[in-house]
Amino acid sequence: MTNAQDPRAVRSRQALHAAMLRLLDSKSFADITIRELVAAAGVGYTTFFRHHPTLESLLNEIAAEQIGALVELAVPILSAKNLRAASEAFFSHVDEHRTLWSTLLTGGAAGFIREEFLRKAREAALPLGGVDEKIPMDCGIVLIVSGTIELIDWWLRNQQPLPVKRVAEIHDLAVVSPIMRANRFRMPRATRRIK
Repeated sequence: MTNAQDPRAVRSRQALHAAMLRLLDSKSFADITIRELVAAAGVGYTTFFRHHPTLESLLNEIAAEQIGALVELAVPILSAKNLRAASEAFFSHVDEHRTLWSTLLTGGAAGFIREEFLRKAREAALPLGGVDEKIPMDCGIVLIVSGTIELIDWWLRNQQPLPVKRVAEIHDLAVVSPIMRANRFRMPRATRRIK
């Protein structure tokens, strides 16, 4: 049985993730120590090092999971008849994890976030293909991901953040719809679920 399949290892990993998210709600990443994290997670100090060499590696793993969740919410945007509703679901998820996303985008993980988001978006979106590709598919993905990340960053840094519905409207009008109009996407039969 690998470490990833061992139930104790899985529980420890989940406890570390949950504790990091709780701690990020109350303090900055720079102020979190490994001892504080393991105490909050209810695991031993050495257990942390069985999973991660540093706090940054744990944050990167959490970031990769969050990006995966966002990409799952973003890909249906490409096929949704109601782009605004799909964007609202996407930004609602970011809003629910606002502290984490602020940490990810304003800390040293911003480059990792962009590259990981692009990688996962390419994996998810390239099979969709465009019906009429006026903009090369990969270029469209880069433009949508970059615009989305910049909009999230702007929104999270704003002293008086706009409501989710308004940010979703901006996302639809300025980031997604221009690319979508240029490249009418089609969903493979197996993934045509969201309308």
